[in-house]
Amino acid sequence: MKNSKIFNLRYKLNDDMQPTGEEMQRFLESLKEERSTRKHRDDFTYYLRDLKAVKTFESPVESNIGGYSLDEQKLLGVLSHSRFFNHSLKFVIEQYKYHYSRLRVLDFTKPQAFVRAVQEEINRLNPKKRSDREKIDSLQVRIDKRNEDIETLEKNRIDLTLEMKNFALYVRDNLVRIQTLCESSIAMLFNIQLAQKLEHDMIEDVKNQFKGELREQMLLGPVSLQDAEKKKEDFLHHTQELTQLVVQDRNSLRSLYGQIRDHAKKYAIKFDAPVRQIEAKKGVRFEEERDILGAIEEDLISLISDYRFVVKRTGQIVRKDEHAGLMTEKRKEMVHRLLDFLQGDVDEKGSSVHAVQTL
Repeated sequence: MKNSKIFNLRYKLNDDMQPTGEEMQRFLESLKEERSTRKHRDDFTYYLRDLKAVKTFESPVESNIGGYSLDEQKLLGVLSHSRFFNHSLKFVIEQYKYHYSRLRVLDFTKPQAFVRAVQEEINRLNPKKRSDREKIDSLQVRIDKRNEDIETLEKNRIDLTLEMKNFALYVRDNLVRIQTLCESSIAMLFNIQLAQKLEHDMIEDVKNQFKGELREQMLLGPVSLQDAEKKKEDFLHHTQELTQLVVQDRNSLRSLYGQIRDHAKKYAIKFDAPVRQIEAKKGVRFEEERDILGAIEEDLISLISDYRFVVKRTGQIVRKDEHAGLMTEKRKEMVHRLLDFLQGDVDEKGSSVHAVQTL
């Protein structure tokens, strides 16, 4: 089960301002700066790589955990659950970048300078003179035309700013949701009852496996007391080792959720301040507003490029005997069950997990 509340369809989207697919494609393929070799699409390189990996992991064809190492399973499982790698987030950042590129080319300087220059010329004329009156009327028409241009520019500025502000708020609010989900997941991973229940089930599975092997040996012939005791001893050693490793795996999952939580929290704070700054400053100068919105664009790019989610190193199966493969399989099953539990319980009951008993 995925958390449908994170990066769901936007409820504030000005359809009249959205670029066509062709326009967006041309923009993404365009250079970021005149003398640069980087294109706008290059900002998404690492994010798209990891987004593809997460989506492949989520696909029914690839959902079999046997195709992934334990570390890959933990990393991709947590990334999938967190919803940080999401096509909606990519879409929003693309839209923001596109709109900001349009805002940057708005030029108020030339028409405003023209109006001032023509007004000064009018002020030097004498309206009482017929020849000057005709010239004044002609110049006033030109001023009116430029003022209309300025009004159009101002409307574009307001529309673009509002749309980008809504984009930033949307990203901020969803990062807060990711942060809350990660905190809830961490709390559940500290739940003693949950750990004991899942570990008990895992040990029972291993016990049944050992019993099955013993029954098969008995069908082939008598089993000595020494062999039976050896089987019991192997079972105890393996389950003790497996229990210790699963504790490390839980810590590893908590670490991953913590990394994603911290990343989401960092940028939720970053987006909050400039948006409030824009809202608080009515009549702010265009250049200042443009710089604030530019800083948000830089942070959006940083959000999807300056991250590093690392799986905390854990121990490996030490006993290299005929049951080593079984232990590895059961360990991966345990991690799979933990992730399934978190996705099924935290998503729907996130508000209640803080009340569970913790270590």
